[in-house]
Amino acid sequence: MKLLRNYSLEGLSGISHMFDFVLIDKEKRTIVIDVVSSQEVVEKALSLKVRGYDVGASGCFLIVDKDIEYEVKELLNSIGVIIINVNRLDDLADFLRD
Repeated sequence: MKLLRNYSLEGLSGISHMFDFVLIDKEKRTIVIDVVSSQEVVEKALSLKVRGYDVGASGCFLIVDKDIEYEVKELLNSIGVIIINVNRLDDLADFLRD
């Protein structure tokens, strides 16, 4: 498994997309991760989802600096963007180890 920081991937559209982190496993599945402040969560989550789709990512994770409203989190989860709070970075570390 490889974890890359500030990494760019080219999408099917031909556009290069920059991600804060990219995780590539042994089967070449890709997970894209961005880190944002809670004030820009919805906009960044939508952008992350579109960029992740374009590069064929298996998953999209957005790390935020504090809790966000339950309804916003559920909406973003419903479109396939998993929200991880900074106070739960241990969960991310556990996920990256598996």
